[in-house]
Amino acid sequence: MRLTSIIYFLLPFLTERPPAIERSKDSSPLFVCYGRIEPSTLIDNELLILESQHYTTDEIDLIKGQNKKVLAYLSLTEVHEAAFFYQAIKPYILSKNSHWNSQYIDISNQNAQEILFNAADTILSKGFDGLFLDNLDNVGEWGSLSGNDTALVKWVTKLKTRAPKSFLVQNSGLFLLEQLKPHIDAVVLESFITAYNFETKKYGLRDANARIALSKKVSGIRKKIGKPIYIIEYADNLRLKKKVERALEQMGYPYFIANINLMTIPKFKDQ
Repeated sequence: MRLTSIIYFLLPFLTERPPAIERSKDSSPLFVCYGRIEPSTLIDNELLILESQHYTTDEIDLIKGQNKKVLAYLSLTEVHEAAFFYQAIKPYILSKNSHWNSQYIDISNQNAQEILFNAADTILSKGFDGLFLDNLDNVGEWGSLSGNDTALVKWVTKLKTRAPKSFLVQNSGLFLLEQLKPHIDAVVLESFITAYNFETKKYGLRDANARIALSKKVSGIRKKIGKPIYIIEYADNLRLKKKVERALEQMGYPYFIANINLMTIPKFKDQ
């Protein structure tokens, strides 16, 4: 989903490091943050997803020694002006996503595809274990790049050939699972339980019927693809967080509960 596209808008403003935090005493199945966090505080995560532009090769090496899998974010269908490959891919932009202040990439163009491959190579050269592939939903039936699903699948297939040892995680895009199954190593789903209203900027829960339908769908998918499934949910207060935790614990999916911008270590208000 495009929740993570906001990172590129905020990159120029992230000039100060956040204060160090205490290390977690308990391991976490998933942790996602697109703002910079002091590397020494990132420990004991099964799957850690970061924005590559915030960290040096040496820092990635340190982080890898403290976590099981360390992945970097890469959007396949949208780009922001702050992205390090923006100028190269600019000629292959189709239109603007005003909601996220990002721009849609013509993923069907071979030159654009090669630029994305070069971006992936640059990111992986820092030592990341793999990539978190975002914004796949754009090529779906109702997406802004509808009809480009074949091109996107071919790109991911070729990426796995170019970097066979890379751990690839697909974010959403469930309609592509059958085709991508041989090439991806895990799936992340966002807002499985929660629903964030971008107009009112309020956090909440999906209605019960929607949650039941999603649960059945994802349960069937898990059996079919045989890949790990992780869940990212969104909350801003402890009451909502606890409700989400109870629901997810019953379903048995490893999860991460974050604030909507995914730019900092999550903070939850008393409420």
